[in-house]
Amino acid sequence: MKTTELAKIKDAGIAGGGGAGFPTWRKMDNRAEWLIVNGAECEPFLESDQYLMRRQTEELVQGLLAAAQIIGAVKKTIAIKKTYIQEEGALREAIARIGADIAIKLLEPVYPAGDEQVTVHAVTGRTVPPGGLPLDVGCVVISVSTAVAIAQAQKGQPSIARIITVGGYVKEPRILRAPIGTLVSQLIAAAGGATCAEPRVIMGGPMMGRLLEAEATGPALQATAPQVITKTDSGILVLPPHHPLVQSREQSVEHMRRRARSACIQCRMCTDLCPRFALGHSIEPHKVMRAVAYSDFRSELVAGALLCSECGLCEVFSCPMGLSPRRINVWMKTLLREAKATPCKEIKSRAAESGAGVSAYRAAIRAGMGPCVSARSEVCGEVVPRQVIIPLKQHIGAPCIAAVTVGEIVEKGQCIGIMPQDALGVPVHASIGGVVTAVNHCITIRREGSS
Repeated sequence: MKTTELAKIKDAGIAGGGGAGFPTWRKMDNRAEWLIVNGAECEPFLESDQYLMRRQTEELVQGLLAAAQIIGAVKKTIAIKKTYIQEEGALREAIARIGADIAIKLLEPVYPAGDEQVTVHAVTGRTVPPGGLPLDVGCVVISVSTAVAIAQAQKGQPSIARIITVGGYVKEPRILRAPIGTLVSQLIAAAGGATCAEPRVIMGGPMMGRLLEAEATGPALQATAPQVITKTDSGILVLPPHHPLVQSREQSVEHMRRRARSACIQCRMCTDLCPRFALGHSIEPHKVMRAVAYSDFRSELVAGALLCSECGLCEVFSCPMGLSPRRINVWMKTLLREAKATPCKEIKSRAAESGAGVSAYRAAIRAGMGPCVSARSEVCGEVVPRQVIIPLKQHIGAPCIAAVTVGEIVEKGQCIGIMPQDALGVPVHASIGGVVTAVNHCITIRREGSS
């Protein structure tokens, strides 16, 4: 039974929709006491999961139950913020209607509620060990979109579309459903277009999202831009080029090192508000900043960088000098991994509480999102592109091997990229029907009759 259900998830090409895109079939190929659906939607201004919890509630619950059966979980919980009143009501109705034994854990509306390890601690009281996984404490955590995708996989439906929040400096902030491979520029156009000159795009939210290259978006967000929606995307944030989030992400590491040397006052606010530090992990960003500023790379000072969750709280909210401990930590991670360094595994008791953190609203304001309007809506717009460009690698693990050739006609949902034998990954499918017009690191499909 488990083998069959796992095969459905694998064949559907489901990768975690809440971050790096770890192949879901691999996560489900374990035994765990606890299955947690993380519905806290960590990032301010992202509302895709909230929409799914309101509008595809029954599929979410069915997916949770299917996942729990596969891993043998005896405890099942959906974690959401206590401010999600409508979502809580919809979930409780669906759970009662189905007659499922599922708990709802209400989290404080803070950032970074929704961080996987913070959520595990809030739900179970257990602390994931430094450098470890929720599985180390008997838990498997999946996102809302992953749970919905699992339910759809049980009906033979592959993972070929995403619910995307398009917000920031756009005319009509919206929640949109788009086939995987849809150009980012098309989704921005579907939200009425940018309201600022020379707009820049962050994929994701204001705290952790990645800034797209300027030439990839262009002054007018040209439709020829190669940036597309993948299985791991849930948000698009449009900002003016002078926005502090854009300027911060454009700084070089060397520039940040010089600023750390001249401006870091060792106030330790970045450490005191660090969610991993609060859990008892041996990470102290202020010490990493001092070490990097003076090129003092002793392992006991900098190895904690390996434990950084990259939540961005330190650079957007904590630092009074406008420095970026997060990006310094990311840079240090590369050096430490090359040196095969390991972090301290000790967990120190700091009385971490589920309510620890910063108001999500305050974090959003500090991030410069005050002028932006919420995209919250009960209506999900549909984007119907004439062409999609589907990457063969969209997640952690190996890229797929193309299973189609130029000129071939494919159907919507058809497998077009297969995984190498014994590789970690998932297959990819055609998100629209049409003609294959290009095959390289991506597969381009154009609807028949489209010019």
